[in-house]
Amino acid sequence: PQPSLMGFRGHVDFEFVVERDGTMSSVRLLRSSGTPAMDRAAQNALVGSRLLPLPSDYGPPRVTITVTFYYNEGPAES
Repeated sequence: PQPSLMGFRGHVDFEFVVERDGTMSSVRLLRSSGTPAMDRAAQNALVGSRLLPLPSDYGPPRVTITVTFYYNEGPAES
């Protein structure tokens, strides 16, 4: 997003659920970057993703995933 190109730094954490057929549900912001534009860009990237179905030998009907988007910083800097 534009704020990251302007040198803003931060990271944002989301949690989401992948259903057996690969659809995404329950996208939830866990921790904001403090910059709404970066939070929206991360959420848009998630929602716009195409996910594969879960493997047939994966027992549960869904999996919950937590993801962090970093803007102008890395995991060690957070």
